[in-house]
Amino acid sequence: MGKKAYVIKEKLKRIKEELKVWNKEVFGALDLNIEKTVKEINEVEGLIASDDIVAGLVDKDGIQQRFWEQLHYKESLLKQKSRMRWVKDGDANTRYFHASIKGRRRKNQIVSLKKDDA
Repeated sequence: MGKKAYVIKEKLKRIKEELKVWNKEVFGALDLNIEKTVKEINEVEGLIASDDIVAGLVDKDGIQQRFWEQLHYKESLLKQKSRMRWVKDGDANTRYFHASIKGRRRKNQIVSLKKDDA
């Protein structure tokens, strides 16, 4: 049993390293890529505003599409990180919520009924 667990552990370690390399190749530094794309968009818009001939050769739509894809990747990454943190740490406010619910139940509890003799 020990050898099989070791083999699996080593395979997972190798996969982890390969995924890190793949991540850097495909996504790179996401924040830096977004900044570069924003600069490109600003440059293209500056060329268009100045009626430069080169502006017609630039693919503004492609740059904007790349920008939105990068923002989507970043949003997805932040969602995944948030979910991982929640799974790892749990809901830290559980005690607070349980106490507030117990207090509300006590407040709303009907202890006795009075008959109105009018």
